[in-house]
Amino acid sequence: TGSLAFSNLAAGATVESIGNGGVSGATADLSAGYVAGATSSTVTFSGGVDSGDLTVTGTGITSQTIKSTGAQNDIDAITLAATTTSVTIDAAAKFATSGALDFGAATSLTITGAGAVDINAAAMDADVIKVDSSASTGDVDVKFADVAATTAATGATITDVADITFVGGAGNDEVSFTVDGDGAGGHELDIDLGAGNDKFTLAEQFQVGSTTKAADKADGGAGTDTLVFAAADAEAQVAVT
Repeated sequence: TGSLAFSNLAAGATVESIGNGGVSGATADLSAGYVAGATSSTVTFSGGVDSGDLTVTGTGITSQTIKSTGAQNDIDAITLAATTTSVTIDAAAKFATSGALDFGAATSLTITGAGAVDINAAAMDADVIKVDSSASTGDVDVKFADVAATTAATGATITDVADITFVGGAGNDEVSFTVDGDGAGGHELDIDLGAGNDKFTLAEQFQVGSTTKAADKADGGAGTDTLVFAAADAEAQVAVT
């Protein structure tokens, strides 16, 4: 099945891809191009889509909503407008991706709905440092990239604050991240898994706090949770307070 491209979409225009349980294939891409005056975009996948990439463009787009309804919807990669600063995935039905994830200039992702959101086949782009799925009751699976260090506001006592933040909901979540590649001592973590039987996979040891550095935090919340370490890191881990 071929690709589908929309261009010059007006402000307020929404796009829906209806699958009806069919398999369109990895080359059946969907692109949505908006006029310069459009500031938001909503793309809905419904009824069991199984297709290729989603690409959204528009020099004025700042807010992006992706909805999943009906039956499970599977797509490949996501590339959002470079100006995007707010991204929400609202999943009434399961939504899954299998390719690269570029959320524009957004630093956070909000996930809502009762459906599972399985987007950890690839890491999110390195701009995304926070995922808030507190309003989700489905399973949420995400992987953070090797993000840059986050610096606190001017005048703060502790200047080295959390680089990666996750707020879980009621589902059985799976969270992982990419090892810190700049030799700066590891990403600072603020992980709240919420309810459910969750799994948190560490790419490095928990970091110890100091007068200038925030200690890593991992709160399993309710449920039976699993912490996954490499054996060498687990054996070398010191106490974190």
